[in-house]
Amino acid sequence: MKDKIKDISIISYLSIKEMPFFLKLITIFCLCGIFFIAGSILPMGSYQLYYDKVTFSQFWTSGAGIIFFITGIVLFASGIGFIMKVKWARILFLSLLPIQIILMVILKLGQTKELFQMLISFLLVLLIFGLYLFRRKTVREYFNI
Repeated sequence: MKDKIKDISIISYLSIKEMPFFLKLITIFCLCGIFFIAGSILPMGSYQLYYDKVTFSQFWTSGAGIIFFITGIVLFASGIGFIMKVKWARILFLSLLPIQIILMVILKLGQTKELFQMLISFLLVLLIFGLYLFRRKTVREYFNI
């Protein structure tokens, strides 16, 4: 078991070392998704939701808990995928923003004007990240494309 963990850590280190700089930053951000998962599962007192402090049960009944949980899973899975050099990790990472918008609309979090403004912002961010992840030569070389 120790040898497998050592092998995984060596492979992970070498993969991260190979990555272009900005992809390293994205990967580190994605791996922090574990904190989203932990923060949504473990009750830690009150949460700051918009301008109000809410309890753990209010956090989940409002719908924010499921958004945080799914965000954490998608981020963490993308980070692991980036380290493992799997091509689907880029698509999964880019799908995070549309998933959040869809969940917010379904759970009726926010007003229509706010959701529209977020959608426009997310589309711009998606375009920038999409161009980087799919068009940048160094990123394509990292994924052996």
